[in-house]
Amino acid sequence: MTEPEPSPQRRLGRPLTQGCVQRPGRLLQRRRRLFAASERIDLHKVAGVLGVGGKQVHLASEDDLARDYPGFELGAVPPFGGREDRVILDERLAARDSVVLEAGSHDWSVRLKAADLVRLTSAQVADITREKPASG
Repeated sequence: MTEPEPSPQRRLGRPLTQGCVQRPGRLLQRRRRLFAASERIDLHKVAGVLGVGGKQVHLASEDDLARDYPGFELGAVPPFGGREDRVILDERLAARDSVVLEAGSHDWSVRLKAADLVRLTSAQVADITREKPASG
């Protein structure tokens, strides 16, 4: 199901997927969001998925991440392990056969089937990325 492999940054120059964390309002609840590294997160879409106002959702600061995920390198927080957070997976990633994720450090990553990621994390699948501008 999973197999460790060298970091995608070392192989490809950038990760295939990226995890981010946001904090809705003062509830101090964390959500780990996963989307393709080539995509941009749309916080208004995330707010819609969570059923809160757009101004209540923002990215966690590096200080928040360091405090709440001390076992992981900054920028390499995986979608599982450590705290038990709700995971929101972008529908474009969920549609892929497999994904490559940081494994808690920038030196290691793991490839697993997208369906296994959804199952292991009980992820909610939703459209959470910005639309790309039409070229023309």
